[in-house]
Amino acid sequence: MVVRESRPIPYLPVNGEALELFAYPAQSNMNGRRLPLDWPARLRSTSQEGREVYSLLDAAAYVATSSLDLSDPDKAPDFTALSFYKIFGFPDLGALIVRKAAGHVLTQRQYFGGGTVDMVINGRADGPHEDMWHANKTMSLHEMLEDGTPAFHSIAALNSAFKVHRRLFGSMTSVAKHTCSLIERLHKTMLALSHADGLPVCRIYKDSFSQYGDARTQGPTIAFNIRNSKGDWVGKSDFERLAILNSIQIRTGGVCNPGGIASALLISPKEMRDNFAEGVRCGNDLDELNGKPTGIIRVSLGAMSSMRDVDTFVRFLRTLVDTTLEKPRPLHSLNFNGSTEISSVHKDGNGPGLSTTTNVKGDDSPISTVGEKGTGSYSGSKGWRHHWKF
Repeated sequence: MVVRESRPIPYLPVNGEALELFAYPAQSNMNGRRLPLDWPARLRSTSQEGREVYSLLDAAAYVATSSLDLSDPDKAPDFTALSFYKIFGFPDLGALIVRKAAGHVLTQRQYFGGGTVDMVINGRADGPHEDMWHANKTMSLHEMLEDGTPAFHSIAALNSAFKVHRRLFGSMTSVAKHTCSLIERLHKTMLALSHADGLPVCRIYKDSFSQYGDARTQGPTIAFNIRNSKGDWVGKSDFERLAILNSIQIRTGGVCNPGGIASALLISPKEMRDNFAEGVRCGNDLDELNGKPTGIIRVSLGAMSSMRDVDTFVRFLRTLVDTTLEKPRPLHSLNFNGSTEISSVHKDGNGPGLSTTTNVKGDDSPISTVGEKGTGSYSGSKGWRHHWKF
């Protein structure tokens, strides 16, 4: 989504010239699409004389499963942001890698923190303005940007994080090949899932320029939604609750990417505004408005993911597949507590809900489990019922 301002956006002048910044993600946090890493070099080579255009690469999602080569400063972005948390899980640190030739841009800040100055004089309220004075640190760029005390405990822990990660998973090249293979298998399997009437179970939001199995164009992420056998959308919140019950962790909602959501779900700017007015927020339970989902379901794989994880998720997805063309007839009985008991048996013996009984109580809780461990039922927000048995 592009926001157009009614007035020009001012740029901070450096040496009398205006600055421009081109920022983009190496990997989409929504669907995992990977964008070309040579854009900063191409931008630098085509810049017009007297026009300073700098590049910022958001590499946080990308470096979690792939290596990033910044050894050639002529090809590297001017600024690269990444997250050690996304790579290691701990420590909770991020990093900004600055190309030395672009470092002067960050020295023009109009404010300072306690850790970035060598001397501060406040002066007196009734004294001359010239008495208010401070001296910035000038020894190194990182000192000039360290507002306050650095997280030195977390910084010290980074060395251990690198060693443990290397011992467990080897090189990032190995991690990239591993996750690329897993996500390709998962994507093919999800595409093949369909209900008995032929309707696909998964609606996958893949960029036309990306290809699963090609680590240059696609990361180990799948964005999707689920349809039932009637073609209705299964709520992302209902899906997430079911996944949690089966010890599967996924992300649902707007995933902090309103532009990507609007593009994938074909939601116009007006509809985005209307949805917001209706109360849609990233991660809440308003799953569908005007026949369109308000968000997506996202599954991501990492260095620690295994083929067993993929098979477990696929087995879970298959419990959502309707394998019978003829719907079973539910038997209803109302007991003295006001709860409804529903029994469902599929004729072919293959469908989800084989010989399971659900007692949905009269309270607001939509979840009820009965019988042996691993057997249960879930009543969704739109009245659909899902049974599972592992």
